[in-house]
Amino acid sequence: MDAIAGFHARAGVFRGFRFSGAASTKAATDAGYLHEGLLLKEQPAAYYRTTSDHYRKLLAETTTPGLTQYLREMIARCERLAREIEAV
Repeated sequence: MDAIAGFHARAGVFRGFRFSGAASTKAATDAGYLHEGLLLKEQPAAYYRTTSDHYRKLLAETTTPGLTQYLREMIARCERLAREIEAV
């Protein structure tokens, strides 16, 4: 699976439905925060650092405003989670 196809699998194309714009960002954000408590216990900080690096690489190739916004939010979330895990 290439990077863009992998991103689409995680960022709004789900079982034949495609979310767009603010709706996808809000849905992704809401869904992400519901699971963060579980993820904090299951993943080391290095996982979130690696994931944020992956999102930065995708961001460098992105031209659409909605995707750019989503990636920036995900980078910020991953960095925040990594800091929280390291602080524990």
